[in-house]
Amino acid sequence: MKKYSICNLNFQKKVQNNPDETKFVESFVSLFQTTDVGFVKIGRTEYLLKKEYYVQQYPIMNKIYKFINLDVSEYKFYKKYSNKIRKSKFKNHIQLPYQYEFCNKMTVYLYKKIDYDLTSFFIKTLSKSSFYSILIQACNTVFYINHTLKIFHNDLSMNNKLRNFMVNKKKDSYQVIIIDFGLASKELKLKNKQFYQFKAVKYFYTFPIESELLLVFYLFLIQFYSKKELHFYKLYQYFYEKIKSKTLLLFDSEIIKEIRSFSNFQKIVSSIVV
Repeated sequence: MKKYSICNLNFQKKVQNNPDETKFVESFVSLFQTTDVGFVKIGRTEYLLKKEYYVQQYPIMNKIYKFINLDVSEYKFYKKYSNKIRKSKFKNHIQLPYQYEFCNKMTVYLYKKIDYDLTSFFIKTLSKSSFYSILIQACNTVFYINHTLKIFHNDLSMNNKLRNFMVNKKKDSYQVIIIDFGLASKELKLKNKQFYQFKAVKYFYTFPIESELLLVFYLFLIQFYSKKELHFYKLYQYFYEKIKSKTLLLFDSEIIKEIRSFSNFQKIVSSIVV
């Protein structure tokens, strides 16, 4: 596919000529007339366009992000890991930009369009076999991100729901894709830490190992089985008690090993689903 100079490109986008009208018409807009995240067309191809602003260039962004202490921004993530991901079996499970370019104090990304957002509603429509397939793909990809790339996504959940998981339809199956690495870090932070802090208060227990993979597995179960809460402590202890050396790598490896068998997976689910 042809690549473009993004900064000076005009994009086709559906816009309202009159704010009082509901009708949208396709019009050409410059990069700076587009929204920070939105769909645009170049010729007949539709892309997701995303802008990433730099903290040091925009004081307001510095106020918002100064407490996060990001050590792997989205731009740094792609620059450092893209080639490694493209050579791995997870190249179709991690969203990489079709193209990205630095334009006037920001990086602009073009992504190929993905079919579906992996919402709670979408998950509830799946058969048990399709759900299990998606779950395994998601967990294997998170394990790869955490233990091969050695970073944490830090934005895969919000308010007990999954986020930044997408799916493409492939004939009779689905392909899971993880997106948006703008909050990635070499340490577990943000929503991940908040999740474990909340559970520690709830169960009067300090979790020795804090696993992003376990959090993802847990939230997939909540959404598929339409539960507001499951026995997280039981789930945690199930894996924690099976490992001799209490490290994150062995803990997460145990999760992957146990859920690889569908019968084991069902056994685990039956022990925690109320």
